[in-house]
Amino acid sequence: MFKKLKDKLAEEVKSSPQRIQQFAQAAQAAVTSASSSISDITNSDLFSIGDNDGQQPRPKAQSSLNSQPNTFQDVALVQPLPSSESLDYMSAHDIHDNQRQRRLSNSSFASDVSFRLPSYETPSMYHLQSDMEVSASEAEERGFSSGAVSLDRVTKEQLYAAYRRTQERYTKYRTQYGDLARHYKLLERENAKARSVLVETQDKALRRISELREQCALEQSAKAHLEKALRIELEEKGMKIEALNTKVQLLQSNTEIVNTTDKNENKTKSTDGDGDVQLINLSTEPEVKSSNEESTASEIIALNNKIEKMEHLLNKYKESLKVSKEKNSQINTELQILSNELENKNREIDQYKLASDQLKAAKENIQELNNLNEELQNKINVYEFSKTRELSTLEVDFQKAQEEIAELRGKIEVFGKREEEYAISLAENKLSIHKELESKETEIKSLKDHLESSKKEIQSLNIVVNDYKNSVTSLEAEKSKLMHESSELASIKAKTTDLESQIEELSKNAKTSNR
Repeated sequence: MFKKLKDKLAEEVKSSPQRIQQFAQAAQAAVTSASSSISDITNSDLFSIGDNDGQQPRPKAQSSLNSQPNTFQDVALVQPLPSSESLDYMSAHDIHDNQRQRRLSNSSFASDVSFRLPSYETPSMYHLQSDMEVSASEAEERGFSSGAVSLDRVTKEQLYAAYRRTQERYTKYRTQYGDLARHYKLLERENAKARSVLVETQDKALRRISELREQCALEQSAKAHLEKALRIELEEKGMKIEALNTKVQLLQSNTEIVNTTDKNENKTKSTDGDGDVQLINLSTEPEVKSSNEESTASEIIALNNKIEKMEHLLNKYKESLKVSKEKNSQINTELQILSNELENKNREIDQYKLASDQLKAAKENIQELNNLNEELQNKINVYEFSKTRELSTLEVDFQKAQEEIAELRGKIEVFGKREEEYAISLAENKLSIHKELESKETEIKSLKDHLESSKKEIQSLNIVVNDYKNSVTSLEAEKSKLMHESSELASIKAKTTDLESQIEELSKNAKTSNR
């Protein structure tokens, strides 16, 4: 747009001196070849420019643009596509992340049916929207607009389109940031749930371990008490058996002594010759023997019964010892399983601590991104306000330039009409030269005056040309300002790319925290 205006102004400036030179040459030819006076040509408007024509309008674009702040920046109309190496790295990284998805191990608790810990289900993985998901139309638009734009001929429509593209990118990044913040809140909730589940499982596991330890201690104490009681009873039974054996031995020795004494007495009584007494002694000896044998037999039977009972009790105690040993082995295995589960839980707690640290770091990064987003929002608001204001001023300047161009075209038409009138008057002058030789001197003077006035007009037109040159320099200054503003837009784009890289790092941290 500015280039076309510049070309038109240059053409008009080039054409106006040629017309003035034609007028001067025609006047000089009329002076040299004239032989008669020209009495009728007394109008000085042939080579005069009106008062309104002398006052040339000055373009106000330079002052208006100088008054505005330099807020236009360079806008990259084509966004560089990611290279093949970066695409391969991103795809490999996504595959590696999908392979490294971790699930909580709840299968270790399925061994004990009575001991059920609260289970925790992992939520669905959240995949961040990457820059690879750009639509095909946007990619084609970038590809077509890559070679068709030159900064020397940037139009207002192109600037507005670039502004719209940056605004769309900003809305896209803002939605991505909102999704990231929402996913971060969900991660915090899931982390709190996982922590609560871990605390519950740890408490229940510790409670179960303490109960099993108490049960094991009680069973061990009961086992020791039973062993002690069995030993005492066995010692008592052994002492009773020894006492009974000594009694049996004493009874046997007593019977032998009684038998020997009876034999001796019988011998002495037989020597004395008492038949009656001997009959009495013979009748009493078998009674004593039978009573002693019956008492010893009953005691032996009772002792045998007691021995059988003691053996039965010993078998029962042996079986109870075997059962208690089996229970102790089961309790030891359960303690080992619970200790392994505690170790696994401690490892998971350490992993969750690391994940919480990573989440804290991600939270700090998100806070920094919030601050950067607020700063960018403020900058974008200021940029939009300044852009709308500058667009309004540019529209006003454009309207003024169009009005000036219309005025210049009207002046050109007036000059053309005057040129035609002058040609007609020259023809009439050629016809009336022969008739007006008497007024030659006066006409020569008048022509000299006209030449002086034409020189003055030429000087005024040179001034106008200088003004046009100044306007062209002001337009070039505006162009340089626009270039500077486009460079500032490029810096904003670099900041947005930094934000994209930070968001990608956040997405990687969030994926690692999910694992």
